[in-house]
Amino acid sequence: MTKFKIFAFPLVVMLVVFLCGCDEGGESSEADKYVADLITIEDHTVTRTDPYAGSITTISFLVKNNDDNYGEYVSYVEVDFFDIPGFEVNSLECEGGKVQDRDNKIYKCIFDDSQTEGAIESDDMRAVSISLKAPSKDVVHTPMDLTVSYLITYHVDAFRESSVPIINSFRIEKPTTEFSQSVHADGPIFVEFKPPVGGTHEEEGKTVEEHWGVAGEPFELKLEFEDKGKASVGDVQNVVLKKGDITLNIPGMKKSDELTCDFEQGDTSTVLVSEKDVEVPDDIVCNLETVGTVESPQITATLSAEFSYDYVFIKKQKFTIRPILE
Repeated sequence: MTKFKIFAFPLVVMLVVFLCGCDEGGESSEADKYVADLITIEDHTVTRTDPYAGSITTISFLVKNNDDNYGEYVSYVEVDFFDIPGFEVNSLECEGGKVQDRDNKIYKCIFDDSQTEGAIESDDMRAVSISLKAPSKDVVHTPMDLTVSYLITYHVDAFRESSVPIINSFRIEKPTTEFSQSVHADGPIFVEFKPPVGGTHEEEGKTVEEHWGVAGEPFELKLEFEDKGKASVGDVQNVVLKKGDITLNIPGMKKSDELTCDFEQGDTSTVLVSEKDVEVPDDIVCNLETVGTVESPQITATLSAEFSYDYVFIKKQKFTIRPILE
């Protein structure tokens, strides 16, 4: 089974294309369960959302790694209590490691291999707890509303593969194999290959598209990105694959000189680099064509997509501080 790990690297997307003179396309299997939400927050509790002035309230939860399909562990997860107005941080507890800088008001939990307990292993959990002291009674004379905000960030390195038949139209009219895609690697951002439409047929009164390319002729390759994840607490932040973060590796092929391509030439003739941001959900397109003459009736383009990104959700916890009446 293919494995992947999740790293704290910049956003990078790579598409690798291999060509082979073969008659069979790659097979895909949906037997494995796709897991969109690799990291979830479980058992989120707050001791009091309406503490008295000068008293202590605590936010506690578990960070769970749900990656039990492809990877052995999530190598980097961060919880950042980045906005704590009015409160004094009494303590921060992170099971396995933390970064705390009281002078600069930095309160983070980081779970990776640099910490004592290491990264969060598959189907495991780590506890996080922050204890907050409410403003004093000298400040709170009437009920005071305050909001504590924190981010949960994790890093994903994903993979998907597809096989696109390309025919020699002088020898055959349609391919002997069908377009196929592998099971998607775990993670909330899902990529779907949209290959060229070579033909159609009628099936139960409906028009069904058939996907293949023709050697020597440009064909459109589209990658559609979709967010299939959700925040177990709070709200998901938009994921953007930035300009230059998507790379197409196209040995045996080239970018069409006449048709649309959202990529520019990279360092070598087989490398293209994206020219636009991809704000999920969105797609990116390039028209490609084979290089040289294809002698065999059919070849198969095996397209392998790899991409890395940060997935972030933000939680805003509201409090109402009650005055002490004397």
